[in-house]
Amino acid sequence: MTGDGKDLAANGVKVISHQWFLKRHKVFGAVGHMLALILVAGVVIAPIFSFWAYQNIVRTKGRVLGETTTAIAELEGAKQGLSNFNLADSRDHFLRSYQSLENLNQEINRAGVAAKLLMAVIPQSASYYHLLQAGLHLSQVGYVLSGTDLNSLNQILKDGEPTALIQKIEVKLKTARPEIELAAQELEQVKIEDLPSAEQPRIAELQTQVYLATAGINQLINACDSLSQFLGADNWRRYLVLFQNNLEMRPTGGFISAAALVDLDRGRIKQLEVPPGGAYDYNFGLSLNRASPHALHLINPRWEFQDCNWFPDARLSAKQCARFFEESTGASVDGVITINLPAVIEILKLAGPIVMSDYGIIIDSENFITFTQSLVESREARASGRPKQFLADLAPLLIEKMEAALANPDQIWQLVTALTNALQSKDLLIYSINQQTQSWFDEHDWSGGLGVEPNIPPAKFIDHLTVNVATVNGGKSDYNIKQQVVYRVEMGADGYLVGNVAVKRTHQGARQLREAFSTQAAADFNYLTAQPNLSYIRLYVPAGATLVNVTGDVADISSLLPPQDLAGYIPDEFYSREVRKEQMNPEMSNTVSAQESGFAVFANYMLVEPGQSGEIFFRYRLPIKWEANGRGGYQLLAEKQPGIESDFTAWFEDSLLYQSKLEHDEIIY
Repeated sequence: MTGDGKDLAANGVKVISHQWFLKRHKVFGAVGHMLALILVAGVVIAPIFSFWAYQNIVRTKGRVLGETTTAIAELEGAKQGLSNFNLADSRDHFLRSYQSLENLNQEINRAGVAAKLLMAVIPQSASYYHLLQAGLHLSQVGYVLSGTDLNSLNQILKDGEPTALIQKIEVKLKTARPEIELAAQELEQVKIEDLPSAEQPRIAELQTQVYLATAGINQLINACDSLSQFLGADNWRRYLVLFQNNLEMRPTGGFISAAALVDLDRGRIKQLEVPPGGAYDYNFGLSLNRASPHALHLINPRWEFQDCNWFPDARLSAKQCARFFEESTGASVDGVITINLPAVIEILKLAGPIVMSDYGIIIDSENFITFTQSLVESREARASGRPKQFLADLAPLLIEKMEAALANPDQIWQLVTALTNALQSKDLLIYSINQQTQSWFDEHDWSGGLGVEPNIPPAKFIDHLTVNVATVNGGKSDYNIKQQVVYRVEMGADGYLVGNVAVKRTHQGARQLREAFSTQAAADFNYLTAQPNLSYIRLYVPAGATLVNVTGDVADISSLLPPQDLAGYIPDEFYSREVRKEQMNPEMSNTVSAQESGFAVFANYMLVEPGQSGEIFFRYRLPIKWEANGRGGYQLLAEKQPGIESDFTAWFEDSLLYQSKLEHDEIIY
């Protein structure tokens, strides 16, 4: 080889002159000489050294996969520990996972810088290298999140402030966030096809989970901040709590059978007031005679507190109830918590039996409904003027049970799961007057707002259907009602979509004589639940939809609702602002139409006797001309009413889209 590189050039090797390099980059000066030297040395030495390094890589690849698989097994063990809320055990699993991978990482480091660099760039080996690095980051995440501070959970919840625990968790999450982000970056560079086929599904799942975790951890951090604020981390919070009975269905989950006022300080309940007269006790201070919504005239032409939850958008109902409460008591609240009967039953299942000595009974999830309903509706309870005293006595005992569950590692996860399920099924609804906190609740649809669905782009058209039922006469007969909703979309002759909704309600109750029951409470319960059911059914559909016709078992309520003198009543400003263009359409079976919460509303009555069924059919033209061939691109947001599970079926012409119980909101394609 000659100094000018002619021999290399003769063999087809492109030679870069270091003189040209320095002339081209004068700015390097003396440093340029060193760079040129290193460059040339690298070209000559690297192939020699890389052979040795590659041998190490071949041996190491198998160990990377083996150790990573072992580490994943440890992570799965940690997950099992977390599911049982055994944080100490989870921490041990995370530690072993991290140590396993770190030992392997150190071995690669000892193999030399060149080996490490080459492993990161050589095809196939690079995937193993990035997999190892991702494992290290993930193990570190787990180790951080299951740290010693969280092991003191029991003591914090027993003696300390729950908000302090939330804030500790927030600090841990913020510490773990960069590790999750780094793990995601490493896993993006792992090519699944480089790995053995047997391990590919697990690694692919890991990639998906880490991708989701990068977004999830930010949501958790925001959750900690919002929940801390809601629970009174900085100042006392006062909340109006509404207990809704879905045996008598109302728009947000049931009739308000009881109410309470609760003061929270850093997550601890400092004061609880449960009026013995129930929600009716908050009527005494109402100074204005507001006219109730027309459908409520069957019950009371005056709009009172117990009927404040008339808006299907539960956020509006919460605002209205807070307004009525403030007018009645002169006190304001920081938000409204709504708890439906199914959520109470689930909490009782977890809490276990509660001894009510003064009433001679042990209350549990099995007898709570029948005993409580019969007691509070009894003549004696009504005559006492304190019909809900039993609930006032039960509430603090139930809260004690919940606080004990929070301090019990065997129960806390079950309680958290029960509350989470209640939020998803809308049997627990939360509203805050704090805009930042409420925005977070809306993002997760924890407040029961209509049309609130985080996964739908705001500008994208999507069909919408909410069927909302309010029983306006019928005792507690919704206990025996089974509801079925069938929605069929078809192409109209003018190219516009046409919606057809069939709402069928079946009364499965039957009136029986006292002799058929072993207890008076059971007989009383049968009497309450075997009443005829008169319901006001509202459909919330896309704005701009126009009603075509309404047929079927539409109830004629003229005999039940004689003309009333409303001269002494005033329209409610809040209702007038939220519900617009409300009118009755005589040519459409007296169906009511309106605009509310950004939707078109169609409503009418149905009366169902025990042992019978009724069905109403609504037909309307949707405000969209369908250009697609078939149902491609069609989406439907079907929203569940709190407190009720309907059998729901959706069709696009002859294509079945959905058929199941509507247990939560569904986006249907």
